[in-house]
Amino acid sequence: MQEHYEDQFELLIQNNTKLNVLKLNQNGIARIPSNMFLTNTVFEVLGLSNNNLSSLDFNISRLTSLKVLHLSYNAISSIDAQTKDTKEQLAAAKKSQKLLIDLSNMPYMCSCDDNHMETIKWIHKNRDTFIGHREDYMCTLQDERLYIFYNALEKTKSYCRIQKVKCDLAISLPIVCVCLLIGLVVHRVFLKIQSIRRRLRQNLLSQIEVGDFPKKFVAFLSFSSDDSELVVNTIIPRLNSELQLKTGTSRVLVCSGDRHFRPGYALGEEIIRCTEDSAVTILAVSKNFCQKEWCRREVQETYDQSKPIVLLFLERVEPDEMGRVLRHLFSRYAHASWISDSNGGHIEPDWSILCDALLDLTVGQSETRGP
Repeated sequence: MQEHYEDQFELLIQNNTKLNVLKLNQNGIARIPSNMFLTNTVFEVLGLSNNNLSSLDFNISRLTSLKVLHLSYNAISSIDAQTKDTKEQLAAAKKSQKLLIDLSNMPYMCSCDDNHMETIKWIHKNRDTFIGHREDYMCTLQDERLYIFYNALEKTKSYCRIQKVKCDLAISLPIVCVCLLIGLVVHRVFLKIQSIRRRLRQNLLSQIEVGDFPKKFVAFLSFSSDDSELVVNTIIPRLNSELQLKTGTSRVLVCSGDRHFRPGYALGEEIIRCTEDSAVTILAVSKNFCQKEWCRREVQETYDQSKPIVLLFLERVEPDEMGRVLRHLFSRYAHASWISDSNGGHIEPDWSILCDALLDLTVGQSETRGP
């Protein structure tokens, strides 16, 4: 009847409003109509054991007099949150008499599924509400039968922790392996690049030493005539000697306008020639340098030739005091500074680092443009 005439089944006890005991056990019932018990507010005992119920989605919120609810031996594997809330509300409303529920001998599942886990927790938490033998409240975890009131919750949580670790490993291990592989490839490429750079650096040193270097100079140093005392008397001699020491040559490696501009030639032509004859350009930047027209032309010519440029600040210069090109270089590249001290001053970073940078930039210039 329940299967084929569900609408009539729903009305079966609608008019029996004074009925306080109803037993529908062992009737093969697979589903209780949602509104079947709306008019039976005086029910004290409701028996639905030994049926085929797979869910408890019928409305029992009106059964405020209910004392015992028999639901054992059905096909329920988990209990939804709304049903749990309804039963807890009924239990809380019955102050003088506890609501007793028999949910034993069900095919409960112990798994990491939220519904299954919450069902086990709820039964375990409300153990005083449930009747029947405690050994009859069991769940299945990976083909193992566990007692809900004893070890089921602990074992399920432990199992789920292990499964989470496995899942995390399954996700993270491939990522880690890929990252390691990428890191290995990058490392090998880096080592290869370093090896190539060392070889090119050695070739450069050999070329300079035997006189085969395709450029006349390693660096062209551009400066303002107002700074000539410091640059000509201190910076150029020290820079040239440090480069000679690193390259093993006695030839002049630093070009400057005061020493290498040809008398009688146009300044613009000489700037272009010295820039072309040098692998790297060093700009000795000062406030005076930023104000001189010819200094700005040297900056522009070097920039137009796409030559490596190293900024050497002789004093503090604010960005708004620089020209557009110089300001762009200042914001993009690391620079060196001349620091005045009681010993006449020093450069930061030191001469060795500056000269290594010049030689490496020379190698890079040779790689990209050739001799």
